Amino acid sequence: MNVAPATDAPDSELFWLAKLDDAPQLTGEHERLFVSGTAGTSLLVRRPPQNDAELARRSGIVLLLDGELFDTDSLTTALGWGTDSRGSTQAELLLEAYRACGLDVFRLLHGEFAILIWHELSGDLVLARDPLGPRPLSYGQRGGRFYVSPSPELLVESGIPGDINRAGRRMGADGEHRDVSDLLHACAAVVPWTSPRTPARLSLRSAVSAPGRKRFTGRSPRSTREVR
Repeated sequence: MNVAPATDAPDSELFWLAKLDDAPQLTGEHERLFVSGTAGTSLLVRRPPQNDAELARRSGIVLLLDGELFDTDSLTTALGWGTDSRGSTQAELLLEAYRACGLDVFRLLHGEFAILIWHELSGDLVLARDPLGPRPLSYGQRGGRFYVSPSPELLVESGIPGDINRAGRRMGADGEHRDVSDLLHACAAVVPWTSPRTPARLSLRSAVSAPGRKRFTGRSPRSTREVR
């Protein structure tokens, strides 16, 4: 069960909000990252000062790590670094491992986390949550914009309609589940920019049974299917 922070501050002052758009965007007071991709898309991440999510960017990939990795030795070993993190933050280290291993990297992670990865070349997203699930992650689409945040309330404030139901998803006025979805824990989702309403999902408990050591090319893994 997710526990809200012990504060009366609004969600906009506590949680980050990422917006993927097909048009240029303007940055504001609390926005910490703006990137324009080569696929005609742009990513804007608003991260309030109180929020400690880490950001990393390299070689056309942006990664946001919300949470903590308890053990990074598996990542440094996969990179051939032994147990030396080379002074990298956890987000930087995870990004390097993702570039080396692709989706295989998720089977190496131990911790409490929600992760967003954006490919500037294709405009595609990868989202992931840890098996324990204390870090929430919600997403939704409005027109030509795709939103991601730990707070579903921020998505609704961004203009995505709906009322929350017991399943942790949003309901439209017609009673159908739509617009805002919660990513399940122990799950990753690949969200193609060309069809964001149909993300491919995979279980982190069973996904990728053997580590593939192919160098990641920067292309999004669009062929991923759900694994149970």
